[in-house]
Amino acid sequence: MSNFVEEKIVEILQKTNFSIQVDDNTIRNQAILLVYVRFVHEDDIKEEMLLIKSLSETTNGEDISNDIMQYFNDKNIPLTSLIDIASDGVAATTGKVKGFVSRMKSVAPYIFYIHCIIHRQHLVAKNIGGHMEEALNTAIHANNFVKSNSVNNRFFMQFCEDEDFKTLLLRTEVRWLSKGLRLERLVNLWEPLINFLMFKSQVTHYNSKKQADTAKKILERLSEFKSKIFYNKQDEDKYPSNVNNVHNSSSLKYRTEKYSI
Repeated sequence: MSNFVEEKIVEILQKTNFSIQVDDNTIRNQAILLVYVRFVHEDDIKEEMLLIKSLSETTNGEDISNDIMQYFNDKNIPLTSLIDIASDGVAATTGKVKGFVSRMKSVAPYIFYIHCIIHRQHLVAKNIGGHMEEALNTAIHANNFVKSNSVNNRFFMQFCEDEDFKTLLLRTEVRWLSKGLRLERLVNLWEPLINFLMFKSQVTHYNSKKQADTAKKILERLSEFKSKIFYNKQDEDKYPSNVNNVHNSSSLKYRTEKYSI
């Protein structure tokens, strides 16, 4: 079934212009290259997974570009049909000399590059600043107290027996993981988390109602931003400038609003 789907996608890409989104994971000893493709087919915009490939050695721009160009050559997909590349902006993809985008442009200089909008959302959440950053750091501290120790994590699960979720999400700097999802899980498990911390004699200001309210406000803001992004993506008018406007206004809002702790 998967081979049939790939063949149909390749057949379309051989005849139409398309754009790709490139990413690689950061899981230790499991480097994987992911390539998504977007194109117009039968008057509709389609988004499909095009390529999943293990990177056996390094994950620099040369390896990524070689693997993708080799795939295009093997499938007889013309590079002249590639009009746009999106990525998360790391050096391996955007380096001026050896980056993936630079190497692709050396072969097809007309290619347009855009910084992935979803990654920009992560950057906004990473630099919220002020009181909101203090509240988020508090949530991260409590989260890591549970997840960084296997005994604590197993013990915490006993406090979550009557909850919809049984554990927290591990705090990480991985680019594709949203801070909002981790914070949402923490808010959903706030009561068992407080009970656990109290039992472990690690409670300082974690069980403060103000802290809980602040965490919820951060979640509401991140959820609001996320819903606006998805609304724009689903709207008929899908120009990147519309999503950029949401990103810029939300970024300014996060930096100017203050929540007391």
